[in-house]
Formats: sequence, structure tokens, C-alpha cells
Amino acid sequence: MAIDHFGKDVWSVDLGPWVSQHGFGTSPMLVKDKVVVTCYHENPKQPNAGEPSTAFVIAVDQATGEIRWKTPRKIDTTSYSVPCLRSTNGGEELISLSTAEGIFALDPDSGKELWSLPVFSMRTVSSPVLVGDMVFGTTGSGGGGNYVVAVNAAKATPEVAYEVKKEAPYVPTPVAAGDLLFLWSDKGIVTCIEAKDGKAVWQKRVAGNYSGSPVRVKDKLYCIDDLGTVVVLSATREFAELGRMELKEECRTTPAISGGRMYLRTTSHLYSIGGKAT
Repeated sequence: MAIDHFGKDVWSVDLGPWVSQHGFGTSPMLVKDKVVVTCYHENPKQPNAGEPSTAFVIAVDQATGEIRWKTPRKIDTTSYSVPCLRSTNGGEELISLSTAEGIFALDPDSGKELWSLPVFSMRTVSSPVLVGDMVFGTTGSGGGGNYVVAVNAAKATPEVAYEVKKEAPYVPTPVAAGDLLFLWSDKGIVTCIEAKDGKAVWQKRVAGNYSGSPVRVKDKLYCIDDLGTVVVLSATREFAELGRMELKEECRTTPAISGGRMYLRTTSHLYSIGGKAT
């Protein structure tokens, strides 16, 4: 749904039922004049041959809510990945992750599938990350077995470049800094790798359990554990813990950065840190 800045309803679109043990957990994204939402959920039963899938990616007009395109997706385990945009020589690709179709690209203007690599065997929760021509996606489960897949998207037909299986994240999305990729695992082990080949630069345990994702501000990484401890690391080739801050309340969210401020949300508080007072 869309509301204006006075709280007035502008439009709404019914996306239909959502079937999953965890509920709806994906986020909308803006692509030019469209709002894109992924709905990779489970059917109560698999559709029969010829019946449409109830899993899909949909794009609606940002101003009116009119459906611009709706692309059916295969059904498997519920996935929560939010897509990202990748620039190519021919335009742009909407890169997304799902259990059934792995890492795939859609045309953001028409919703047409451009390519796909079915490389995942478990749920996808994190969002894809781009470093140069490499596309990264993670898959995993609460029981473990997580791994990261790196795809070389510069190839005429994108192909898997390598995988990272040691201490890979399940829920947190990786974050990049230059040619480095930082993997912050759910169990508090952070790994810095070379994005081009997956070679480990360092790996350290910072303690805690994590459901949110790390963010990078210049040369610093920020991530909040489930008990509300903000951990700050150096986003460099040398590991360094730069500080901790206790919010003293449960938190399963990712920090947001805007206008020189960082916004943090716990179960009952919203914090604004930094910037200048107005």
C-alpha cells in the first residue's frame, strides 16, 4: 500500500494469501517508477500441470498501484530475499534469489527472465550483493549447512565462480568494501574474503547471535546482535574491533543510514545517532 506524508491512503494492492511457517518477511523496493515485491512462498499443495504458480515477483506503478508486470516463479521453500539492481552494457538487471531458481535476473521493465542458475538447496533470506561483475547469494537453514555462491555475471552465460562453505551466513546479508566481501554469520563469526576468488583474508569470532545484517559506513562495519549490542569493526584487510554499544533490549534489525545519521530500532525504541541537531 501507499500512503502520503499526512497518513492518507493513496492506493493498495492485494497480493493474495501468504503461506509459510514464518510469515511475510520480505521488503518492497523502488525501481524507477515501480514498486517491486517478491512473493516466494509455499503453496498448501503444489499446483497441477497447467495451473499457475502462486509464487511470483510483481511490479506496480509507484503513483497508482497499477500492476505493470507479474512474473510467476517456481515454488519450493519460502524465501525472503529482496532483489537488487545490476547495471550491464545493455541496461539493467533485477537480480534476485530463491530456493527453487537460485540466483536469477529479470528485466526490470518487463519482468522477463534473463538468466537463472539453480544453485541453492535451502532457504534464501539475505539479499544479493554485487562486487564488480560478481554476484553473491547465500542459502542456509536454522540447522546449518549454510553456504555462499559467487557467480561471474560478466560471462555471456553467467556461471558459478566459487562457493564459501565455512561459517557462511544464513540470515545476515554480506557487505562489500572495495574488492573485499565481509560475511557476518548468524553465530557471530565474521569472515573477510577476496571477492574475486573467495580467498580468506581473516576470520574472527565477535560473539552473539545475529538476525540483522551489517552495514558499512566508510571504513567501518556496524551490526547489532539479538540482545541489542552494536558491534563496530574495521572494514579493512586487518581485523580490528573498534567498539561496542549496548542498547539493552532485544533487536533483530539492520541499522539504517541517512543524512549523516544512523537509525537503530529495538523492540520498543527508535534511536537516531550522529548528525547535527535541528
